[in-house]
Amino acid sequence: MHRLLPGLLLALLLSFSACETLFFPPDPESDPEAVFEQLWTVLDTSYSLFPVKNLDWDSVHDAYAPRIQPDMGRAELFAVLGAMCNELRDGHVNLRSENDVSKYLAYYQDYPINYNALFVESNYLGNEFSITPPFLHHIIDSVGYLRYGAFAAPFAVADLENILDRFQGLKGLVIDVRGNEGGDPQNAYRILERLIPEERHILSTRWKNGPGHADLGPVSDIVLAPAGEVRFDGPVVILTNRSCYSACSYFAAACKAFPSIQQVGDYTGGGAGIPLGVELANGFSVNFSASFGSYPDGTSFEAGVPPDVRVDIDPADEAIGKDSILEKALELLGAG
Repeated sequence: MHRLLPGLLLALLLSFSACETLFFPPDPESDPEAVFEQLWTVLDTSYSLFPVKNLDWDSVHDAYAPRIQPDMGRAELFAVLGAMCNELRDGHVNLRSENDVSKYLAYYQDYPINYNALFVESNYLGNEFSITPPFLHHIIDSVGYLRYGAFAAPFAVADLENILDRFQGLKGLVIDVRGNEGGDPQNAYRILERLIPEERHILSTRWKNGPGHADLGPVSDIVLAPAGEVRFDGPVVILTNRSCYSACSYFAAACKAFPSIQQVGDYTGGGAGIPLGVELANGFSVNFSASFGSYPDGTSFEAGVPPDVRVDIDPADEAIGKDSILEKALELLGAG
C-alpha cells in the first residue's frame, strides 16, 4: 500500500476556500484596465512557482499595462492577457473565455517531438500488439512494452496486473509515456507501486499560503510502498520527451527514487505545480499553479525531469525503421 499525503490529491482542490489560497480584493470592476490589474494581482499573490521562474513580475506588469485600452474589445483584451500569462512559461497557467483558451505550449514545441506513434506500431508492434484500454502492450525481443498515453485515462487494477503477469520472466519492461500530457498522479502511483522493491519517500509538495512570492506552506512528503498481487520485479526503462507534462512529470520524478528504473529520451516538460482556478470580474477565468512539487530534497522539477540517458530520435535511424529512443531502452535491457 502507499501513503499519499493530502497535498497532492486533486480531489482536495475542491475543499480549498478562496480565502485560503487567493489574496486579491473582492468585487473588482470589470473594465479592461481593472481586469488586467485583477489578473496580474491574482498571479502575483497566488502563483506558487515564482521561486524557480527567475522572472521579474513587476516588469511584466509595466510591459503589458500600456497595451490595455479602456475601449478594447473582449477578444483583443483576451489576447493581451493570455500573452501576459504565457510569460510564466507554465502549461498549467491558462486563460479561458467563452470562446477561447490561451495556454502556454512552448514547453514542448521548442524541442524535438521524439515520438511517432504510427512509426512505433509499424516498425515494432506490427499487427500483434494487444490493447487493454488505456494500455497498448506487446513483447519486443524478450522485453515487455507498455504504452500509456494519458494519465487522465483510468484503468482497472486487474487489467494492469494481467499485463504484468504476461511480462513475467522477461528481461525488462519499457513504459512508453512520450506525449503523455498528464492527468491524475494517482494513476502514475498505481503503476509504480507494482514495479518498486521497497517503500521510499518519492516526492514532496508545498501549497501556496500567502501573498509573497516565496510564501509556501509546510512540506508534505509523498511516500510510496510496493503493492499489488501481481508485480514486475525486473529492470524498467521509461521513455520520455518534452511533451510529458504534469502527472507524467510527477511519474518520472518519482521514478528517480528507484535505481531499478531508468529514464531514456528527453527531459519531461515540467508541470510541477497543481493548478487552481478563479473567475475574473468580466467572466474570463484563469488557472495557475498553486503548489510547489519537488524531489525529496526540496528541488523543484518544474523545468523538467532529466533523463538518465539523453537520446533524440536520429533521422538516419528513422530511415531504416528504428526509433532511437526505444532502441536505446531495448539495448539497456538486453533485448534479443
